[in-house]
Amino acid sequence: MYTIIDLHTDPSLGDSSRANAVVNVPTGALIVGDVWVKPFDTNPHHAVLWDRNKGKMIDLQDPTWSWKPDPTIGPSSLALSVNQKGGVVGSTVRPLGDDPLGHGFYCKYDPTAGSASKMVDLPGIQPPALAAYTSFARGINEKGVIVGHVQIEGFLELLVDQAVWWREIMLGSQQYLPTTLTTLPTVTGPGSRAAAINKNGTIVGRCDIDKQGNFHACRWDWDMTTDEPTKTNPPVELFPAKHKVLKQISSNPATFAEVWESYAQSYAWAISSDSKYVVGASGDDIQHSSNSHACVWRSGSTTGELLYTTNPNNPPQGIAYGVNSFGTIVGIYWGPTSADGTAFLYPDPSGGPDPVDLFSLLDANDPKSNKKDWTYLIGARSINDAGEIVGGGLDKNGKKHAFLMTPVVPKKYQLRPIPWFEWDPEKRRWGLNVRAIWKTILSIFRE
Repeated sequence: MYTIIDLHTDPSLGDSSRANAVVNVPTGALIVGDVWVKPFDTNPHHAVLWDRNKGKMIDLQDPTWSWKPDPTIGPSSLALSVNQKGGVVGSTVRPLGDDPLGHGFYCKYDPTAGSASKMVDLPGIQPPALAAYTSFARGINEKGVIVGHVQIEGFLELLVDQAVWWREIMLGSQQYLPTTLTTLPTVTGPGSRAAAINKNGTIVGRCDIDKQGNFHACRWDWDMTTDEPTKTNPPVELFPAKHKVLKQISSNPATFAEVWESYAQSYAWAISSDSKYVVGASGDDIQHSSNSHACVWRSGSTTGELLYTTNPNNPPQGIAYGVNSFGTIVGIYWGPTSADGTAFLYPDPSGGPDPVDLFSLLDANDPKSNKKDWTYLIGARSINDAGEIVGGGLDKNGKKHAFLMTPVVPKKYQLRPIPWFEWDPEKRRWGLNVRAIWKTILSIFRE
């Protein structure tokens, strides 16, 4: 079971919010996302950070920094990733939005001061004449390596879509800046995108496999001798998951059989800290989320597995956005629960074969779970190795707010005080309190 808290603690910053990433730090959790000043999904939206130790919700947006500010609404941004040292990256526009003009940003949060540095523009590719470049930053790891992609838009077409990385460097005691970008090798097609990087330096994303817009998930491995991604070898291709389809198996048009067939496309969104799990989506046209299906690539396999196995003919549409080193996966699927989407957790803690609605893991009978404060959870975006989950949901007042879910440790596994020693008045010395120790052991087995 879990408890949930509403992260939207400062209404003055905006109307709605969503959390996109969470990491553990010695003093607590750092969480990043974005907040909408007006109703959900309308501009402007600002990048925000939550410091759980200080209980603060911090607006990261620099009001003077924006590559395409709208004079009627002001600059917009969203934070997509944070590392254990407070490095935050994101973009001025949504990575899959309709407006392609914007730049990736980097800033540094100082937990001691409880404030962040100003946003820094991530260097891009020099565009040709009559063209402009757009950069997107999606991930940052403990070493300060930032990954994302750069696009160059010509007058009528996309000229370049290239996965890239930047490195965080320190100038002086507190000033951090990203260095010039470096491109990542592709597979066979013209373009690529990087979505996430873990502490080992393994990068995941997608690579084009042709010039018709098809792409496969891929993985770039880290070269420890040069301390940068491998340049000489192409990325490892992660093939789409398979699903069952009905196909005609003979000249008789009435003769059909179920066969397993691979989806056309796949996209990797996240990788576990130990590199054993990669998650994302497979589908025949996953540029549109309605045609995507959540899947996982496990260590040693380059073929995706659908998370929904009960109905392989028609698995629910969804995307897996986060995974931890224990193989616990979170994301969103679209089903009958809500029109906005439903946050899911996989595997089902009760042993079911399919992902489970995350909201159902809140105990309505336990006031500490805070389930009464929410209507449903729309989507889960990230999970860390402590099992903490962040995303967005609809609260009891109809507002879309960021949430943090924390697993509840069963009572029998909780640390409890045991009077190990007791004073023996007859022998006038301390000895083991055998009765108390056995009583505690028996109580654990009875629970």
